[in-house]
Amino acid sequence: MKLRSLTIHNIMSIADAAIDFDRRPLSEADVFLITGATGSGKSAILDAICLALYNRTPRLDSITTSVRYDSVKGSDMKINDERQLLRNGTGEGFVRLTFTGIDNRDYCAEWGARRARDRASGKIQKLSWVLRCGDDFVLTRYAEIERAVIAAVGLDFAQFCRTTMLAQGQFTMFLKSDDKDKARILEKLTGETIYAEVGRRLHERTMESKRALETLRTRLSSVSFRSEEEMAALAAESERLTSEVGVTSAEADGLRKKREWFVRDRELSVEAERAAKALAVAEEVMKSPENVAMEADIREWNVSEPARRRVAERANAIKSLSSLDEDMKAYQREFGRLRGAVAANDEVIASERHKLRSQKSVIEAYGVKTEAFAKSDTITTLLSRLIDTAKSEASTFAAIKKNEKEIDSARSRRDETVVILGREREVLAGAESALDATRRHMSAYDQKALTERLRVLNDDDKAIIRMRERRKSLEAREVAMTLLVKQLSETGDALTRVSEELRTAESALVTATALKEERRNAYEALRDVDNKVAETMRAALTVGCDCPVCRQRVTILPPSNPQLRQLVDNSRRQLKEAEKSFDEAQTSANAKRVSRDSLAAQVENMKHRLDDERAALTRETEAANNDESVLLTRLSQPGLDEAEGYVKRSLAEVNGSLSELSALSALAEKQRVEAEKQRGKAEAADSAVKCIDGEIQRLDGSMTQLVGTLATLRQTAAETSRTLAEISGFGPWTEMEPSEARKAFLAERDAWQKLTDSASRLEISIAEMERRHLEERNAENELLELLPDTPVVPSAHDAALISKLRKVHGGVTSVRESISRCRREIEAATVALSVFYTETGLSAERVATFAEWPAVKIERMRSQIEKIKSDAEKLRGSVSALERQRVAHVSARPAIGDDETEASATEALGEAEKCISDARTRLGAISQIISDEKALRETHAGLLAEIATAEKGYTRLQRLNSLFGSADGEKFRSIAQSFVLESLLDAANVFLRELDDRYYLRGVPGQYTILLGDAQSGMPPRPVVTASGGESFLVSLALALALSDFGGGGLSVGTLFIDEGFGTLSGTPLTNAISLLRSLNVRWGRRVGIISHIEALKNEIPVRIVVSRSSSSSPAEIRVEP
Repeated sequence: MKLRSLTIHNIMSIADAAIDFDRRPLSEADVFLITGATGSGKSAILDAICLALYNRTPRLDSITTSVRYDSVKGSDMKINDERQLLRNGTGEGFVRLTFTGIDNRDYCAEWGARRARDRASGKIQKLSWVLRCGDDFVLTRYAEIERAVIAAVGLDFAQFCRTTMLAQGQFTMFLKSDDKDKARILEKLTGETIYAEVGRRLHERTMESKRALETLRTRLSSVSFRSEEEMAALAAESERLTSEVGVTSAEADGLRKKREWFVRDRELSVEAERAAKALAVAEEVMKSPENVAMEADIREWNVSEPARRRVAERANAIKSLSSLDEDMKAYQREFGRLRGAVAANDEVIASERHKLRSQKSVIEAYGVKTEAFAKSDTITTLLSRLIDTAKSEASTFAAIKKNEKEIDSARSRRDETVVILGREREVLAGAESALDATRRHMSAYDQKALTERLRVLNDDDKAIIRMRERRKSLEAREVAMTLLVKQLSETGDALTRVSEELRTAESALVTATALKEERRNAYEALRDVDNKVAETMRAALTVGCDCPVCRQRVTILPPSNPQLRQLVDNSRRQLKEAEKSFDEAQTSANAKRVSRDSLAAQVENMKHRLDDERAALTRETEAANNDESVLLTRLSQPGLDEAEGYVKRSLAEVNGSLSELSALSALAEKQRVEAEKQRGKAEAADSAVKCIDGEIQRLDGSMTQLVGTLATLRQTAAETSRTLAEISGFGPWTEMEPSEARKAFLAERDAWQKLTDSASRLEISIAEMERRHLEERNAENELLELLPDTPVVPSAHDAALISKLRKVHGGVTSVRESISRCRREIEAATVALSVFYTETGLSAERVATFAEWPAVKIERMRSQIEKIKSDAEKLRGSVSALERQRVAHVSARPAIGDDETEASATEALGEAEKCISDARTRLGAISQIISDEKALRETHAGLLAEIATAEKGYTRLQRLNSLFGSADGEKFRSIAQSFVLESLLDAANVFLRELDDRYYLRGVPGQYTILLGDAQSGMPPRPVVTASGGESFLVSLALALALSDFGGGGLSVGTLFIDEGFGTLSGTPLTNAISLLRSLNVRWGRRVGIISHIEALKNEIPVRIVVSRSSSSSPAEIRVEP
């Protein structure tokens, strides 16, 4: 992942800032410095990057309080809400970060906060967070953005902070803390919090497995079964009840059929009687006087239909005739008004002729000017040309004066720039000479070979570390194998003990079995004796008594034998006790047998595992020896310690060469930047001279062009004035200024044109009026023939008179025709009605009555009569159908006794159904008992299998828990974190040797104690808490870089930020630290940004991002140097 650019607006102390990591000098710097005074806002740059990527910042993420706060009254949010980072006194702010992801796609992440209406006093609004990927997608949902950012960056927020933003303070705190705090901080730094959780989960699972095993054993002890005799008795009872249900069900079916026949017979009798009564009522309604009169009215209504139609036609014709008379009178009144309008049109025509004569006399007064008006387009064009020429002449003259001043100024500036160009070229020559000398010095080093040599040595160093770790792992496995042998011995002892207990339990089972058989035989013998006594008593009974055995009547009861019955009961009780003892012995023996089998399987398992572990350990030991032999042979060293010393010395030499090369590279880069800067100044001065020369040449050409243009304009004005003077009729305007002359000429020409156009339109209008007036007179005469006595009514002029006259003429003609038609219709209807009355015998009054009846009344009468007939017909069909059903029902009569009734059949059926229900209830209970018993036996077998599996799992978990588990997880965390710490120290030593080869770090096995060794002092390693300030910083920096490299090549961010901590270094240690950080670009391809306010770093690092504030209340400003 590579950072491209960062834009900040109104976030924290920064008002507006833009950092482009792709532009020089940042794009070419291995190390750059973020510097500024304390509190200026340097760390705000890192917070802005985190906001854009993860919507979180390290400084707010560490706050866990739930206090709610906002600087604006009325707002409400938590104090660790990222929106609090909006700069005070502003209404909106945002951070925009562009970067290239690990998938080589370009992204833009933008985070923003705002207040209502973008006012500083507004209430805080919901933040906005957007991720764009070119034209591929735009994400606005937080969960989708988080997933996409992690995929594009390759790291989540915690990983990004641990590997990309290294805070020296955390490692200093780590070095000085106790073991418990070291474990906690180490978890935070490495993100490996899983070890304690694994230890806790292992302990919890072991306890859960133990509780589950105890629960299974408790459940097994609570399971008990019924005896086989009880189960057989239940089966026999079930068979008997099933047979009884079959017989009783057949009897109930016969009774049910008899009851249904009785019920249907009763229902048919009731329905037949009801239908007969309804039919009699319907026939009486059909014969009633009202129904007969209704049918007669319908017949006469049908006959009178032609007469009713004629009466309606005659009434309509009489009504229409009255309306037509009124229409004719209205047309005559309208015609009188139109005649008055015809007379008014004569006066309008005479007035228009007088107006035309007046306009023609005014037009003739213009005289010779009309010739100039005819050429108005030419005159207007010439006048406009004179006006434009005068304006162009004035502007050209002003441009000439301005051009003369610009030429003088340009010549003066050229002389000054030529002097500056000479000085800049001399400085450039000196800078290029120094850069060439540095590059010749750099050519003595082969950077590619050194880098390859460094890579090989680093690989060898890591290989030695891995070999040592491998040796430790093999030793740990030998210890684990020893523990496994011990556990195998303990499990074998347990197997021997359980086997002995099983033999004891089996012996007790044999004893219990013998006792049960002995007591069963005694019980059966006593029971047989008791039965024989009963038979003897029955043989001795006489007729007349109720024998308790065979239930026969006897006269004398035999004497009882209570002593024998008590012996039988005691024997049965002893048998039950023996059976219970037998069951307990059998359960105990089964449990011991299961335990023995489980332990035997565990012993066999452990033996196989021990054999496999021994073989694997032998193979891996041989492989480790072979790998060490190959490495030592290649390095030509007798042992790992000598090889490690050789690799460390070689690394120091190569790193020293690379550091010198890096320092030369930085110097060359600084000199190149200075040379480029100087070359830019020289090129700028040279370009300025050329630019001024071009400007002078352009101004000279422009001056020549302007003088020629001025002469041309003056000649054009003279020729245009002569042309205007030669036009006939234009004389009155020749003495005026061109603009005034054009205005006066156009005004007079427009007035003449307006009069001419008006006179032409008036002549055409008068001719049209005379034509229309002739048509109006003809139409008036035609109407007088139809309405000869119509008087003239005075009226005003009417432009649509002719169309109105024609409309009246058409209306009068139509009304006259309609009147004639109505009179013919009245006469025809009167004749037809007279004939109808004579032929039918119906009176006019009866027909008039029928005409007043609405059609719906007749329809209701018809529907009523048809419904009465239809109901009677349906009732006749129902009576016939019931008779047929009655005959079929009697023929289907079942075998019913003479004394049987519906009530007796219902009572017998209820008794039979009750017997069936009781029997089925008992059958269901027996079936449930058998099903429950089967489930109990299956549960018992399943519990035995579960207990065997659970014992096996518990044994395995208990063994692991004894090695690694604990309630708080500390045991496994201590073991695992000691290995993590050792690996971290080995990686840190690689960097510490490059910072200062006199120091090295060591750990104490199984502890969190860190020792600092000093190769120059000859003293044994001492606790790191005794280190000085400079030594603590070197150790912290080495640990921070080791953590950033921790885990190999999985890190993906191209820029590493280190926050503060350089204040304790100076001189050679400071130079070595900077050289080491520069070499990271060669090793990992990562450039380093250092956040510090230390002045000494400015001399070591030429590329800087400077954060400054003019006052404590002013916003921070950011600039990139040089």
